[in-house]
Amino acid sequence: MTSDALASLTALAGSPPAPARPVPQETLETVFGLPLPVDYVRYVRTVPPGVYRDTLAVDQPDGDGSTAELEAALDFRRGQLRDDEAPEQLVPWAALGRDYLVCWIADGDVADDWRVAVYEPNPFTGGTVHPFAGGCVDFVLAFAAGATGLAVLDYVYRHDPDPLFTAFLDRR
Repeated sequence: MTSDALASLTALAGSPPAPARPVPQETLETVFGLPLPVDYVRYVRTVPPGVYRDTLAVDQPDGDGSTAELEAALDFRRGQLRDDEAPEQLVPWAALGRDYLVCWIADGDVADDWRVAVYEPNPFTGGTVHPFAGGCVDFVLAFAAGATGLAVLDYVYRHDPDPLFTAFLDRR
């Protein structure tokens, strides 16, 4: 991730103010139960909760630092992965509508090296992992631009939503 990528996302989100109480990285890592990529931590400190293209919602604390909704979202998404018998190294951090999960492929000791993947659940045949060559901020920016290169997301790009980012006003 580059500072330019995060600046582009901040501009896309309407140049929001930083959350009133940025959540310490240690708190986020406690909620997730593991070390986190730095780009995710920077993202949640900079961009308010919201949704991209009416589809992608990044799991993050509220603007006041509350982690209750983040914890509930993570519990729900982890349950989805368990129910689908998904690979254990998948760590969910966002949702694409109600059908897909965005995860890190936590296959190494260095969180900043984890790649992102879209997980397509299928309780009958097992899910499919669609790897993306980049991290959290790179994925969110590529998703907003319609440039992830993942065919599984083509359905999202059939219409151009206006705006590309909508803040959750009740969570700022």
